[in-house]
Amino acid sequence: MAADILTVATRLLVRREHSGGELRQKLLARGFNPQHVETALARLREINLQSDRRFCDSYIAQYQQRFGNFRLRAELTRRGAAEADINAALADAGLAAEAQRAAAVLNKKYPAGFGNAAQNSARRFLHSRGFNHESIRAALVTFARPNNHDKQAD
Repeated sequence: MAADILTVATRLLVRREHSGGELRQKLLARGFNPQHVETALARLREINLQSDRRFCDSYIAQYQQRFGNFRLRAELTRRGAAEADINAALADAGLAAEAQRAAAVLNKKYPAGFGNAAQNSARRFLHSRGFNHESIRAALVTFARPNNHDKQAD
């Protein structure tokens, strides 16, 4: 039975990195004994096939251009990564300043720019992506370009 758990877990890990919490949930959902699952997870960590830190690094690398630090942290926590691994991964990620990332997200969503009328919408959008208020404010100041809808008639 332990070999079956290790086989299933290894197949899951081959596809992508998983946190220990995610892997536990998936194995339990397949009906494996919780005690055997914990033993298998310990063995996978021991032979370095599963690592929450590596999972955090991988997740941050994949999503740092789309999300703010708050959202990255929330998603990693939701997926069962340990707080220490999350903190270390965020600290070591070499993330660009959050305001720069927020401005890049705005540039992608609003390539033609936007005026005052769309600022609240842009603010809500960035907030939903997990950017903090200071970063949002700086990004809006940096990015705001009037579009044709906000020009006054001469």
